Formats: sequence, structure tokens, C-alpha cells
Amino acid sequence: MRFQDFGIDPRLISSIKHLGFEQATEVQEAAIPLILGGCDIMATSQTGSGKTIAYGLPVLQRMLKQRRFEHRAVRAVILAPTRELAIQVHANMKHLGMSLDYQIQLIIGRESFQHQEKLLRKNPEVLIATPGRLLDHIREKSISLEHLEFLVLDEADRMLDMGFRDDVSAISNSAPNVKRQTMLFSATLEHVDVANICNQVLRAPERIEINRSNDQHEKIEQRLHFSDNLTHKEEQLVHLAKTEDYRQLLVFTATKSDTERLAKLLVDNGIDATSINGDMLQNQRKRTLEDFRRGRVEVLVATDVAARGLDIRTLSHVINFDLPINPEDFIHRTGRTGRAGASGIAISLVSPKDWTSFGKIESYLKIKLTCTMLEGFEAKFKGLKPKPAKKRLPASNKGRPTKLTRKGDKNAPKHKQNTAPKQDKKQSMRDSMASAVDSGFAPMKRKPRAEIIDDGREED
Repeated sequence: MRFQDFGIDPRLISSIKHLGFEQATEVQEAAIPLILGGCDIMATSQTGSGKTIAYGLPVLQRMLKQRRFEHRAVRAVILAPTRELAIQVHANMKHLGMSLDYQIQLIIGRESFQHQEKLLRKNPEVLIATPGRLLDHIREKSISLEHLEFLVLDEADRMLDMGFRDDVSAISNSAPNVKRQTMLFSATLEHVDVANICNQVLRAPERIEINRSNDQHEKIEQRLHFSDNLTHKEEQLVHLAKTEDYRQLLVFTATKSDTERLAKLLVDNGIDATSINGDMLQNQRKRTLEDFRRGRVEVLVATDVAARGLDIRTLSHVINFDLPINPEDFIHRTGRTGRAGASGIAISLVSPKDWTSFGKIESYLKIKLTCTMLEGFEAKFKGLKPKPAKKRLPASNKGRPTKLTRKGDKNAPKHKQNTAPKQDKKQSMRDSMASAVDSGFAPMKRKPRAEIIDDGREED
């Protein structure tokens, strides 16, 4: 379906075409008419399916059609879980609204609070924000959401996993407009906290479920290779970075220190690479991401958080140097490629320490993944056998003394549990003591001393 078929303003259609889009994706086709109709929605779809346009386009269209409640009021707030995703959403919204006379501002952590206060005094129509920093401004009365018309929760599941549940609730409560329209987008709607927040902030929402988060992206080719250890993985990574036919490559690793180490390893082997992690200054992170987006760098090594919100259509390959502990992160990682209907390749290196994560990912995806050898870099490791279940004693053995006999010994004495009442046990002990006299165990008695006669003789 084409975007102009939704009855969108020509200025917005021009912006969409400038971004290179003409046909709506599944989630856009499902969400845009509902949002234009004023419905609250709860939606899930695969990473890279165009969620920003799915809510951004109809929100801007509705803002054009309906009058601002109060001339200084913020009209729309879009919440994102991380600074990186918020920056990406802000860039997309600025592109969408480039032909409109709207102020679209970004409010995120690790930026000057005073500078953000100055931006808010300019009365922007649209705010893209992280929950914590926005709530700080609400409490400091830098901003009022009293007349808020649109609230969007982007990647709500991730937001709640990061501990922003109370912040989201507080922000929602600070926007009491009864006509407020709320949209929630999540990788899954089965998350317990997501269900709770839906009940709290949405009113009679329409449900959109294009694909579950644990569905495999049909256009992403998955390759998994056995690895023996860290050194072996490094050799495999260098080989793949040199031989794979990619436009751009994103390498995921588990720790911040590994990002710099692996980027240096690739550079030392003649590969154009750089790294990004959470310890970098915000300006450095922005510059690195911008260089990668513009194709100035071919390979980027990153952690999950640092690459969150990265949306590059030319990204053809992803390599998991380490498998993530959380299976949902595997979906988000591999979903960095195959964006907007394009095909992509995701390669994962699986060593003994990754085997538990490998099993969790299989269970989450509900499919059998095939792990193979990388030609020329074959591993001795071929997977771990499942641990045998611990044997438990039958319930009937509980309370019995342990037998120091061989299993299956028919001559082993059988112990009977004494189940007699406590009073009967005491009586039994008395009876035993009485019977001891008859058995020759009577206590010895001293004979009485003989009487002494005056003449010194004993009496007969």
C-alpha cells in the first residue's frame, strides 16, 4: 500500500519519498489507519519493520488537522529506553517533519540540564525523550504535560526491563488530558510488565501483532560456527571480516573492553574498523555512529546497548562474537541487518561458554539451530551433551535409615520404623527393666553385718 493512499498531507508524502520510502510495511499498513482514527494501540513487530514511521507519520498528520489545545503546550511525547534509540527517533522525526513548522526537540540524559531548560522554554510541539530525564524536568517544573495529545512508548519491553516502570507511570499520570491518545510498541506483548503498563496507560486499545518477537526474520540467513576458545574466535573473526562480501559489518561483543580490543585487532589486520561502547563521551559516540551511518567506516564493534536504535539500510552483515545471555537480544542483534525488507546475514561464533545461551536461544525461537564448522578454521568443540538428570530416592524411602549395603542385596536387614506412641514407649522401657531381674540382671544387695558377742565369738 502506498503512503498517499492513507490520505496523508502532501508535505509529509514528500518527506517520506525523500527518505526513500514509497510502500508501507505491514506494521505501518496496520497501525497508520488506526492512529489516524484516534485509537490507542498496542503493537508488536519485528525489529527493522519501520515502527518510527508507523507512529510518527500519523501523529504529525493528526497534529496538522487538529488545533493545539494551548499555544505553549507540548503536543506529542515519544519515550525511548536509551539515548541512542532516542537520538535515532529524533533524527527520523526531524526528517518526517522537515516541511512543517514544528519544533521537534530531544531530551536525554548525560546532556546539559540547563541547556535543555532553554530548549523547553521555546515551547516545542514534539519531544523525544528518555524516561528518567523527562521525569526530572517534570519534577523541576521545566515542562508541563497537562495538555499532552499524543504519548508514544517505543520499545516498551526494553524500557520496563531497564527499570523505568515507575517513571513511565509517573509520566503518564502527569499527562491527564482525557483526549490523550497513547501508542505502545514492543518486541513482545506477552511480557508481564508490558501487560500491566498497557492496562494502566491505554484505553480500549487496538492490538496489532504482525510477527512475534521470537519469529525468525525470513530474509536473514543465520550461520552458526563452532569455536574452541577466545584465540580461535579472534582468528575466525579476522577471517570473516576479510572474506565475507559485505557492504557494512556490525560485530557484537559482550563487554565494553572487548569492543576496543577487537576493533584494534581488526585494524592491525588491515580492516577498516572502529568501536563504540557506553564509556565513551556522548560527542564521541555520536561522531562514531554518524561515521558508520554515512559509510565512512566499514566495520563497527559494539555492545548491545551502544548499538541500540542503530538503523542502517546498507548493513548487510552482523557477527555475534559472543552469544547474548538474553535470547531477545539475539533477535535485536540479528535484526540490525535485513532492514526495511532487505536481506541480510547473521553469523554467530559458538564456544563452550556460549553453549548455555545457544540452548536458550533455540528454546526461545522454538526451532533447531544448526551449528557447523568454519572451513579452514575447524573447531575441536562440537557441542556439549546435556547433563543427566539427578536420580531421586523413591518417596517411600523417606525417613528410613541409610543402608550401608550393596544395592540389590536380598540379605540386607530390613529396618522397621518404630511408630509406637510416646506413652507406649515409656511403658515398654519400664517392662524391660522389670524383666531384667528375671534374666540375672537384678541389682546386688549388701549382706547385713553379723551381730558382735561380748566374748568375741560370733553368734550361731
